[in-house]
Amino acid sequence: MRLEANSQLSGTVQVTAAVSLVASSANVSIQVNAAKLSNKAWAAIEVYGVSSAEVADKCVLVHQKSPPCQDDPCGYRKYVECATLMNGTILPNATGEVNQTIKVPFDPVKYQYIDVRASPCMAYACHGVGHNASRLDMTVPAPSKK
Repeated sequence: MRLEANSQLSGTVQVTAAVSLVASSANVSIQVNAAKLSNKAWAAIEVYGVSSAEVADKCVLVHQKSPPCQDDPCGYRKYVECATLMNGTILPNATGEVNQTIKVPFDPVKYQYIDVRASPCMAYACHGVGHNASRLDMTVPAPSKK
């Protein structure tokens, strides 16, 4: 019963996202939802861009193209360069909830993968992906050539 009571008090952050291409630029629209965040907590959001060449070339060095590297290239930042497109926080409302949409522009020619991470944070401590956090990887569609 103690574990269930603790889980009912734990805050969570979830993200959904969609990529839109307009001419030679792109935006990733991220919907951030959080619940049960304490009045001393916030939602930390990180958005990374990765080129397909980085994943193809560098993941070869990691366990001979291991699926973990290809599925989570920014988890292997020692090998793969993940450019930070956005790194910020969102404060919850008075009831500990977040419901906000963020648009992050990026160059679709330069970045073919988008990695979105969100986690509940308190002063000096983010729980990181895996503990009441959310991670989303997206492949960016190729821009249409006219």
